[in-house]
Amino acid sequence: MSLVTAAKSSFEPLPAGSYSAVCVSMIDVGTMTGPFGSQQKLWIEWECDELDSSGNRYRVGKFYTNSISAKSKLREHLESWRGKQFTRDELSGFSLLTILGKPCMLAVSNTTKDDKTYSNVDAVSKLAKGMQAIEPSEPTLAFDVDDPDQDVLDRLPEFIRKIIEKAPEYNGRSQPVKAVPAPSAPTDDVPW
Repeated sequence: MSLVTAAKSSFEPLPAGSYSAVCVSMIDVGTMTGPFGSQQKLWIEWECDELDSSGNRYRVGKFYTNSISAKSKLREHLESWRGKQFTRDELSGFSLLTILGKPCMLAVSNTTKDDKTYSNVDAVSKLAKGMQAIEPSEPTLAFDVDDPDQDVLDRLPEFIRKIIEKAPEYNGRSQPVKAVPAPSAPTDDVPW
């Protein structure tokens, strides 16, 4: 054993740039408190066409406030990704599960804080005409904090699980976490 220690991390940030990607996770993490008060948050994660040093596809995610109001970042990214604005009907209720398995282009930048580099999703847009969409390397994941599935929760990264476990929706449930099948990714013939 050595008496010298160092910070260790297996996390390898995605280099800044533009990437072809596919949505692989839609996670309702519950209510989080931040500088703008308490807000219901989502974690959306994509798998990119770029390989890391281990030969695996990079994954990158972003927290969004669960809202598609006029000034929300989620709405901006979804409209750019879909290539169209939301209709009045969609604004009254849009199923976020429809984006699972959907291809896109991501614009990614990097930020360094406390000697760690983090990848940031700055923009999401439609895949360019003629570009080949990538398929997820694993089944897509969906998690609803109001109706939690233990199997899905167990497969999430530890930092996401810790956030969910602090959410009042998760802690206030009256029944134990149940296992329910995750929804399958929609086919391309489903309008989204």
